[in-house]
Amino acid sequence: MHKIILLLGPPGSGKGTQAKRLAERYGYAHLSTGDLLRAVTQQPAQSGEEQIIAEHLQRGELIPDELLYRLVFAAMKRLLASHPGLVLDGAVRSLPQAEEFQKWFSAEGLESELLVIEVAIPDAEAVRRITSRRVCRRCGAIAIVDPASARPADNRCPPCGGELTSRPDDQGEVVQRRLRLQGNQALSPIREYYRERGVLRSVDGQQSIEDVAKEIEAAISQDNATSS
Repeated sequence: MHKIILLLGPPGSGKGTQAKRLAERYGYAHLSTGDLLRAVTQQPAQSGEEQIIAEHLQRGELIPDELLYRLVFAAMKRLLASHPGLVLDGAVRSLPQAEEFQKWFSAEGLESELLVIEVAIPDAEAVRRITSRRVCRRCGAIAIVDPASARPADNRCPPCGGELTSRPDDQGEVVQRRLRLQGNQALSPIREYYRERGVLRSVDGQQSIEDVAKEIEAAISQDNATSS
């Protein structure tokens, strides 16, 4: 079993949901780059770097690479010290980032421990999901609603009843900007990079959550059988 499972996919592909399920199943840590960066911006007193992160998130832009590496690499090292493995969600957004992450894995003796799983959906489906996505203020669960039919009473989290809200980066022009930077065209060279390394597996993300999870488990089982 690989120690590092990296999930790729456009925004809205469901990779965050699947990452949480994988982490729970295997006792791995789950590191969402987006959640990590948003948490940094919620500090009471923000430093210059935290303000930079907040501004980039609000505009739907990628965080400067050096700042991203410093935050994410420190978090990975900390989590791997206390868990048997790590599920990365949304960590790699460009080819230079993929190469820099690979350097870090090599330096940490983890180069052969990486498995990359792409949760594949078309960009049009990504837009539909993102604009329908809501996040619970209380428990952080993600729900999909139909904005045209949702009533005030529907604006509640199914698991806990907390208020559902849209993330700032899931709205308006920001969504289109995110898709230009993080959609399938941007992911293409990253896919090819990992495909050439022989560590990429792809699943159909347009299925139900349960069926996507089954495909991911099958990909991991097949990879384990091949590696053993």
